[in-house]
Amino acid sequence: AGTLTRRAPRVARSVLPAWLALLAAACVPAPPGGADVLLELERLAFVPAARVDFGEREFALPRPLLVDMYEVTRADLAQVPVARDGRELLDAAYRERVGAWPPETGSWPASFMTQAEAGRLAALRGMRLPRFTEWVVIAVGPRRTRYPWAAIAQESVANTLQLRLRPPRPTPVGTFEGGRTPRGCYDLLGNVWEWCADGIG
Repeated sequence: AGTLTRRAPRVARSVLPAWLALLAAACVPAPPGGADVLLELERLAFVPAARVDFGEREFALPRPLLVDMYEVTRADLAQVPVARDGRELLDAAYRERVGAWPPETGSWPASFMTQAEAGRLAALRGMRLPRFTEWVVIAVGPRRTRYPWAAIAQESVANTLQLRLRPPRPTPVGTFEGGRTPRGCYDLLGNVWEWCADGIG
């Protein structure tokens, strides 16, 4: 994925086995906060099982997944509890950074978290980080395109350095309709780097 700075800020994007989420939605009575559950499901994109062969390497998604359509936002992160099961979800220094973010940047991706923090945030929602091979299939699908949107580079479909924002900065998640994947995932190229379970996407 592209990033705006050499510092490589990182954000979480979570995945969930599709059958598990659909089973839960179909068979479990909605709790008092049922509307929140439906809103969560509406923010997920269905990505079918697929293989992507780039010649020298093959990437596989052996089972379908439900994937966050958007990067975790700063506003999302501000709602995260301090701890769960006696364990801090975000370290103190990062929580201090979160508290210093201006409210008007709430729709920006929640960057600069560690991989461990990203994993804990995913688990808090009953999800997990994708593995890198899964992330590649999510990003380009079985079409084997070089970019999430097409086989050729295009300007103004992702927040990359080519967009020439001054100063370089993130944009609200989901801004670039033309840069989303065919399955509806935004910002897989550009804005900020994303954590995978085994590295960076």
